[in-house]
Amino acid sequence: MDRIGAMARRFGLGETTALDLPGERGGLVPTREWKLNRFSQPWLDAETVIYGIGQGFILATPLQLAVMAARIANGGIAVTPHLTRDHINERRVEPRLASEYPSMNIARAASSSCSTHGHGGQQ
Repeated sequence: MDRIGAMARRFGLGETTALDLPGERGGLVPTREWKLNRFSQPWLDAETVIYGIGQGFILATPLQLAVMAARIANGGIAVTPHLTRDHINERRVEPRLASEYPSMNIARAASSSCSTHGHGGQQ
């Protein structure tokens, strides 16, 4: 559970995307401490299972999920979405957040395979 949460945060979940619009919220990447403080109940192993597939207490906006997908697609480079054309011609390269993980290449290959083969596996 802790490792899932740490990786989710590395992909930008649980924080704002720095969108050029006031009022954005960061969502929630829950922790054991959060659940204990919020509900006075310990984290259950079954909650880790559903947490791993994006269900349960985790909260993310569609834009945060798009940013996460962009980080997977571009090799882990952090992206910042913008609403204005002023930023389109600027080239911003930010530090790589997740590309040092072998799982990044696995996720990218599976995503590519799903779009070309329809099932995500090898043929």
